[in-house]
Amino acid sequence: MRTGAWLLAAAVAASLAQAAWTSPVPAPPSPDRVYVDTVVDGLVKAGVLTQAQADEIKARATRAAEDAAKAPEPAASMPPPGAKPAAPPAAKPAGWYDRVKIGGYFQGRWQDYPDVASGKVGNEFLVRRARTKLDFQATDRAFAEIEADWAQGKPAVKNAFLDYSLRPSGPWRIRLGQQKVPFGFETPQSTGVMLPFETSWLSQKEFPSGYDAGLVLFYTGTRDRVLFQQAQRTDYGTGDYGNFALALINGQGIVDPFTTGGVTGEANGNKTVVARVDKPFLCAGGRRYAEVGASYFNGRYFSTKAGANFEDDVLGFHAYLPARPWGVQAEYYGGDTEGAPLRGWYTMGLWRPGPRGMLFTRYDSYSGRAKGGGPSLFDRHRISVGYAHQLDDNTRLTAEWDLERDKPGDVKNDLFGAQLMVGY
Repeated sequence: MRTGAWLLAAAVAASLAQAAWTSPVPAPPSPDRVYVDTVVDGLVKAGVLTQAQADEIKARATRAAEDAAKAPEPAASMPPPGAKPAAPPAAKPAGWYDRVKIGGYFQGRWQDYPDVASGKVGNEFLVRRARTKLDFQATDRAFAEIEADWAQGKPAVKNAFLDYSLRPSGPWRIRLGQQKVPFGFETPQSTGVMLPFETSWLSQKEFPSGYDAGLVLFYTGTRDRVLFQQAQRTDYGTGDYGNFALALINGQGIVDPFTTGGVTGEANGNKTVVARVDKPFLCAGGRRYAEVGASYFNGRYFSTKAGANFEDDVLGFHAYLPARPWGVQAEYYGGDTEGAPLRGWYTMGLWRPGPRGMLFTRYDSYSGRAKGGGPSLFDRHRISVGYAHQLDDNTRLTAEWDLERDKPGDVKNDLFGAQLMVGY
């Protein structure tokens, strides 16, 4: 009996120590300690323990509680129930460099003109384009872009504009500065995206550089913005130039030595109005992307070669169906420029033989004068055949063959070349 009593007393002492561990000292006795003391006193009254034994048990429990109170608290692996989690460290304020993106692309080309009598260099290597682009998201509404080309040995500014959304992520935005002319499909398309080496004759003759300075109001629906952006990433699209664009620009264009010989550039105070409508949509049960649109361009400009003012009045239509695996891209322009009627069009067939390759063939034609080119009339026709292969996500190798004729019976002006483009 007494052996059992001592075992019971030892268990009681351990319970007292455990109770003391969870009850700080010298705080009032915890309910557990009061309960155990009552049990010990009951054992004394029942004759199981003597008073001396009971006092010794209580004294040992008290000493154990005091030792536990003095011991350092163990490191908790998790916060106690009900405790608030520790506050995370304060986030580092975003710096200006977090809102800046640097990109661009490089196009190195080899080209050969078999007919050297045409006046072109027969065989040459050249850096066709070497672009550096700086994008800056100033606020949730304001976005700025500056793009320069270094291929001519010195920087030539291409894009330099500010986009401002009338409300964050809203459909309306204003663009102020030098930018791509929002006309048709090919002109606003980035030269780092388009498949052929150069734009068609109608784009080169009416928009010699493809850029101008002015103010543009854009409207893009939320769903269509996603379609435009996706088509640019995967299907050589133009990107978001709006379901609707209304522009007031200088109208002369900017100097581009490669395509114009420096004959453009602002020469008067007249302004040009440009309007463009464009609608992307999904067809074939949502499996195919397609895009159709129309553009209008009207204003007066001064031709430095002709030494006179002329009116631009041009209407254009465009359509685009990406290759799945077949596709087509086409445009038509008609109107007046440089004091004479113009008519130009092209159609380009597309075939995607594999996930990384694209075969294209384009026929383009232009009849009329070139803007800023003086009284010379052009009757140009060209067939282009090429293959573009995406070596990786940032590198494309393109081979192209062109058969050119200024007019029926003229000498051939053929071109064969290869171009390596790297984007970054």
